[in-house]
Amino acid sequence: MYSIFFDLETTEKDFVGQIINYCFITVNEKWEQVSSLVGDIKISRLQLPQAGAILANRTNVLKHQTSNPPSEYEAMMKICEYINQVIIDSPDKKAYLIGYNSTRFDIPYLRTSLIRNGFNPYFGGHLVYKDLLHLVRKLACFCDKFPRTCAENGDQKLLSLTLETTSKNFGLLEGVQKHHSFADVELTIELAKYLCEKFNADVRKEEIYLAKDWEKGDIGLELNLNYNLEENNRFTTCPVYLFDFDYRYALWVNIEKFNEKPDKSSIMWFNKSQSIFFVQRSDETKEKYKDLQDKIITELKGINVSNFFAKSTCDIEQDIYRLDMRDIDLLHKVISPSSDVSVSEYERCKQDLRNSNSSDPKSLYTRFKLANFVGKLQDNKNGWKVFKDYVHYRYGGELQLRKIIEDEKAE
Repeated sequence: MYSIFFDLETTEKDFVGQIINYCFITVNEKWEQVSSLVGDIKISRLQLPQAGAILANRTNVLKHQTSNPPSEYEAMMKICEYINQVIIDSPDKKAYLIGYNSTRFDIPYLRTSLIRNGFNPYFGGHLVYKDLLHLVRKLACFCDKFPRTCAENGDQKLLSLTLETTSKNFGLLEGVQKHHSFADVELTIELAKYLCEKFNADVRKEEIYLAKDWEKGDIGLELNLNYNLEENNRFTTCPVYLFDFDYRYALWVNIEKFNEKPDKSSIMWFNKSQSIFFVQRSDETKEKYKDLQDKIITELKGINVSNFFAKSTCDIEQDIYRLDMRDIDLLHKVISPSSDVSVSEYERCKQDLRNSNSSDPKSLYTRFKLANFVGKLQDNKNGWKVFKDYVHYRYGGELQLRKIIEDEKAE
């Protein structure tokens, strides 16, 4: 199986922003480079880069724009074609997609960017997602030989597991991290290879969710990495109860929190294929809390993995996961139709998009047209109005980034 190591630099931390440079490097089982894809992306007229992000990734915006990089749509097409080709060329027709802290940032950013440009980001289930930071946390938690150091110039003695700090610990980096996608990917590959050779820990094969054979109602101990360097223990423990699960997700109850407040706030949600979760069986813990099971079932009755999350109310680009596969497919057919699609079928798809019960795919299509309109928007009265309305919404205080804003209760 091939592995694609990747990294993205963006205009801001929120997913409504944009990727401005990217790097994908594919290696084989022996860590030998097979292929690569590196590039910049022109900043869209819809994006106003955040100063903090630009300072972090050291991008000269004016120079970046005048170098005439491809549009986001063109770049996403290249990325999509590249990943598909890697999957096709891979001996088992699958590929790992690996980054550093990619589960929380790079993967949702990439998926959002692909979807809003009319591409399906799931590649038929042939991508296996891995995060090197998860493996680093596992080693820091359980391996006595793994160094525990704080960040340079840190005021507090707290464990740092950034790519920069971890790489420096093993002599893989001198000076500061460059924060350009190509340099960061090369460093990530070096670190992954080093951990495999030094600790016999292969990010491509290591399990991070350590409860795959547990059953509903099981009680055990969650092991949490201890970031306090003033304490000798590498991890702390907490009793947990497996409340509900399916083939993708799991709900665990933090028993200590439940004892303090027996409601939904005591439940932890996990994606079994992407979440880091260290847990171990404990007969002593099971015996100690066995009488609590009936109370947990009663107090949390009606909650399951299917209804745990209420539908978000934030901007669709901040939560692209609420878009269903039908709408993703519809956007693909309208934005990036295949060459064999007839004019009548294309018009029917556009009509289906306009008639969609959800405003989300329509919003994404409108923004795509605004971002890719050829010429001056000022010359198109209707387009100019839509653009100004979007700018006011995006930067005038209406944009909602929090997934859910609870209704205020009347006094």
